[in-house]
Amino acid sequence: MFRCIPIFKGCNRHVEYVDKRHCSLGCVPDDIMRYARSLEEVLLDANHIRDLPKKTINPY
Repeated sequence: MFRCIPIFKGCNRHVEYVDKRHCSLGCVPDDIMRYARSLEEVLLDANHIRDLPKKTINPY
C-alpha cells in the first residue's frame, strides 16, 4: 500500500474507499482508523478478523 509522505504537497489524506479483502488480516489495520472521518466504504471480507476496534469516531 502506498503511504503518504507529508513533505509532498500533492499528498491526499482524504480517503473514501479501502479494499483489504483476502489479505489474511487478523485485526483491522491502523489505516482504517486514521482515515475514519473520510471513509465511506471499507471492504474487509475473507480475513481472520474476530473483533472490531472499540474506538469509534463520532461523525457529528
